[in-house]
Amino acid sequence: SAAAPAAAAAAPEAASGSAPAAVAAPAAATSAGGGGSSSGAEVMTVDDDDLAVELDAQVMQLTLKASHPQALPNEVAKNLDILAIFGNVAMQACVLSQTEHCRVYRLVGRSHDVAHWTEDKKLPDTDMLRPYYPNELFPSEKVWLPSVLEPVRRAYLTFPKPLELYLPDAPLPEDAAVAHLVGKQPDQTGVWKEIFVYRERRLVHVYRIESHGRRYYRSLEYTSDARFCLAALQPSTEHRIHRWPSWERHGAGHPYASSHPEGKSCVITRDWTCADNLSLGTETFVPARLLRGVVPESLLRAYRFWQDEADIIRGYPVEETRTDMVTISLRLGAHVVHAGATGVTPGAAVPRAAVEAANDAFALAPCVAITRRRPKAVLVKRRDQIASVMQRVEDYVTRENLLKGAFECSFDVARRCGDLIRAARGSPRLAARAVDSVEPTSLASRHRRRHRSCAVLLPLLLDRAFDALHMLFELEVTSGVALLDEVEVDEQGEARATGGGAGGGEGALESAPHGTSAAPAPAAAVTAGAA
Repeated sequence: SAAAPAAAAAAPEAASGSAPAAVAAPAAATSAGGGGSSSGAEVMTVDDDDLAVELDAQVMQLTLKASHPQALPNEVAKNLDILAIFGNVAMQACVLSQTEHCRVYRLVGRSHDVAHWTEDKKLPDTDMLRPYYPNELFPSEKVWLPSVLEPVRRAYLTFPKPLELYLPDAPLPEDAAVAHLVGKQPDQTGVWKEIFVYRERRLVHVYRIESHGRRYYRSLEYTSDARFCLAALQPSTEHRIHRWPSWERHGAGHPYASSHPEGKSCVITRDWTCADNLSLGTETFVPARLLRGVVPESLLRAYRFWQDEADIIRGYPVEETRTDMVTISLRLGAHVVHAGATGVTPGAAVPRAAVEAANDAFALAPCVAITRRRPKAVLVKRRDQIASVMQRVEDYVTRENLLKGAFECSFDVARRCGDLIRAARGSPRLAARAVDSVEPTSLASRHRRRHRSCAVLLPLLLDRAFDALHMLFELEVTSGVALLDEVEVDEQGEARATGGGAGGGEGALESAPHGTSAAPAPAAAVTAGAA
């Protein structure tokens, strides 16, 4: 008798906006005599290496990245950061990788990954090796630094063990307004505390160094004047035996405080397929405690911050009624408290990253960090425009049968699509037309598998699209017909052909990517056509 075919179905994540899984081919049916041929239409197949999700319909078993789903361990599910993002709910997860100090989980149906790290016993290294002794400071430092720092050091930093303080090897300038010191315990080899001393305000800030996913962050724990710090620290209201010292009348916190004693950490990342992700790349959640004293408290309460692959931090509103977002652009160079408005330390060479504009569309004064509040609708529209061009890119490689494996978009490819739209005078339609104008024979060889992967093929396709766009501009000059007007005419004709373009087709790309509702998720811009 004929053998029963076995099929692999699409993953449940496809319904929630994640990249759809490929469908495996059924086995060919054979005749009773053993020499029969396959029947029915040909079924497209993919290699096992390209399968992200597999569902065995015979044994009803789901496999994700060669791992079976299980309940997220309670130790991970009860983490404060997990509760802040997902709440106290039961979640299924698959183990993607496991090392000595880290285990990475993939949350089923959520397009999120969680990296659970063990406690980090190490502390960050430092190149500041000059011990702080009040009597051995340089003349430019003696005139003001001990008078501001010594009261705090004697009151807090000598018990139970004296905190060893270190300064940079070079003396502070005569007109220095800020001194940066690091502190460590005698039995420690790395930085435990960071101290900033401000000359004009006669102010001391003490930050705790916290390891989160083996990356180090500073969090404000003490200030000698709560009126001039970005964290909402409040002076103590308990009964006092003695009067307030004059240098600490508005002091708050304690230098040795530990507001987050939990040693283990959970690093949460989300794919570009999430509806709330406007970066079109992998975003990493930055808990508010890691930005305490660095970002104003009012912003930490109103927004959740995610960092993209270009180190731009986006603040997404906690309340859905808010119509704005916050973006923080970081630049390499000097520390922000030393750089000021110029973005560099006095006398230092000007790094290129410090003098570039913080946004490609706005030219502002060079700074180390720039924080903006921008309308959310503008960022959502830009995300949707890039998603529409990415949809056209996928349609192109699928139509020409250029891609080997499933379509996967990277953060760099999304940024290149944004650059293509800007080069096309802000028109995603014109950018999509440039993609369609690329000659398939100018792309990678069809016979080499590595040349047909997304990592190789998509950047090459976009490079050719830029060339095609320049040729279109040259054609515009010779023909005298504006490209944008021509594209507009094509859109109107297409809308009439589809009954107004309200229900689907390419006429709805700009307002909503293919297959999405009025509030689209970027995942809808990518289908399983390549598979």
